[in-house]
Amino acid sequence: MKGSFAFLRPCCVIGCLAAILSLVPHLTAAQDRLPAGCDSVRVLAEVMPVYKKGLEDFIRDFRKDMTLPHGCHPDKIVLKCIVDKTGRLSNIEITADSADAKCREGLIRCLESLPAWTPARHKGKPVCVRMVMPMYVHYTETTWNDD
Repeated sequence: MKGSFAFLRPCCVIGCLAAILSLVPHLTAAQDRLPAGCDSVRVLAEVMPVYKKGLEDFIRDFRKDMTLPHGCHPDKIVLKCIVDKTGRLSNIEITADSADAKCREGLIRCLESLPAWTPARHKGKPVCVRMVMPMYVHYTETTWNDD
């Protein structure tokens, strides 16, 4: 199924940062494993990771590539991942109240297929950063993938 999505948009940057940081303590064991090449994982860095030219590019590419299994209807999802030193997403986890394992796997496949991000930098060096991004999925057309 193809659809579109939007990020939850708190009214200001500080509100957004507080919302993201409030989710960090709730990370699972999958999030706690360090990806290859990461000696530690930061929550904040001087320069945070960026996808291409920003959030709009991420939304456009994710929407374009999002194909979900038949019957998958996640509404609100929370993407938890680590952006490593090369900009690749790892330790991807999807939390969705209405999504089963097959649906979450479809979302993860889509995220893994996206181009690398510009990695975070701290004190001039690339660092691994944990990201938590709440999103709403809105379906605009029905295209089923029966794989």
